[in-house]
Amino acid sequence: GIVASGTSSVVEYTLIKGSPGTVLTAMITIDSDTIDSGAGTRTIVMSRDRAGTTVNHYTFPNTAGNIPFIWALGNNGPTTSYGYHGSSNGGAAGVGTLATTTPPSVS
Repeated sequence: GIVASGTSSVVEYTLIKGSPGTVLTAMITIDSDTIDSGAGTRTIVMSRDRAGTTVNHYTFPNTAGNIPFIWALGNNGPTTSYGYHGSSNGGAAGVGTLATTTPPSVS
């Protein structure tokens, strides 16, 4: 899973029910990280290779379909500490993906 604190770090973890999991070797590149204090939002654009470098890293499918997505928001505001997020501060969904193609070469 990818965990972003409300203010700074973005870290990739294994997901373990009822546990903070384990920090994985970084594969993520942060392309942009913008905080809009007025709107109270943070937008992170990141990229990563499709295939995980270890069996613990998620490997994204190379065909169109859905990937599982879960989210949670801590009860005590932005934090990098693991903790209970409450029964109404989380959810799950499927995120649609498009089939990938090989980009054209530039000469």
